[in-house]
Amino acid sequence: QPSMFALASCSDRRYLDAWELTACPICGRLPSVALKTGSEAWRFRCTYCQAEYRMDINKCPHCGSEGFDNKEFLLVGENQELEVAYCQECSHYFKIINKTKLKQPLPEGYEDLYTEVLDDLARERGLLRIDDETAED
Repeated sequence: QPSMFALASCSDRRYLDAWELTACPICGRLPSVALKTGSEAWRFRCTYCQAEYRMDINKCPHCGSEGFDNKEFLLVGENQELEVAYCQECSHYFKIINKTKLKQPLPEGYEDLYTEVLDDLARERGLLRIDDETAED
């Protein structure tokens, strides 16, 4: 993992922004955390190597179904700084941190731990974590 983190930290942002696949461009894992940063496009944050790359919010990262209509959101927190987006077709979800609504900056690399409450909420609703390799399709 340290070598993947080093590779991600020195990767050219233009390469990461041009990436068009769902899996992480550095380590190939599926993402579980997305970041909203205001007017900028949403970005996935890989929880394994910490690479941050552009994402297409109109397509499910797991099954590839297109159209924002098939996604629903669960909101958490009084300021709605945390969300869960899930696909109604495949029931997989990813977590969203709205960085513009956070009360204090979140240390880089802690996104997955910070959003653990979202995993609990999603599991209670029968949703599947998008990067869970043990889940059956």
